[in-house]
Amino acid sequence: PGVGIRSSVPGGYSTYQGTSMATPHVSGAAALLLQKNPALSPEQVRSILENTATDRGAKGKDASYGAGTLNLSAAFRAKAAITAKSKIAADMLIGDEINEEIIFYNFGSEPLYINVSHDNWIKFTGLPGSPFQLEPTRNITAKYRVTALEVGTGLHNGKIEINTSDQGLPNASVTIDIRIF
Repeated sequence: PGVGIRSSVPGGYSTYQGTSMATPHVSGAAALLLQKNPALSPEQVRSILENTATDRGAKGKDASYGAGTLNLSAAFRAKAAITAKSKIAADMLIGDEINEEIIFYNFGSEPLYINVSHDNWIKFTGLPGSPFQLEPTRNITAKYRVTALEVGTGLHNGKIEINTSDQGLPNASVTIDIRIF
């Protein structure tokens, strides 16, 4: 939703576009997801809706389509969620660090198998190896760090790729673009 949406206006109906037209759809989807599972946090709702959206335009999140078109059916079937920033861009000086986290949630009744691959200059703590198994109704927080001193000066592009055994949850990724002086 967001283009050519028929909406009520004083005196009748008209067609509009933009985030003002997409927002009610996303809000309604979030409300239905919370009705199904009231224990979800706002971050988990966002993660489920974004990760189960049907990708449009350029691969992954983009300025034209965001995460894509809502897919409420897939969101209702999701047994897992991953919360993480999708892109990190920074200018750094030697001695600077970036510290972030990725949280994996398993809402299902079966174990979830997760594989995390990443460039070797991205250092993880709290990750029990890869691949790893996340038991039902559990979550795990993995922290990662990029240290400018370890990476060295220059322009560096890296990626963290996440694959799970939940067929309703597409692969997730974090793109890291840093310039170190």
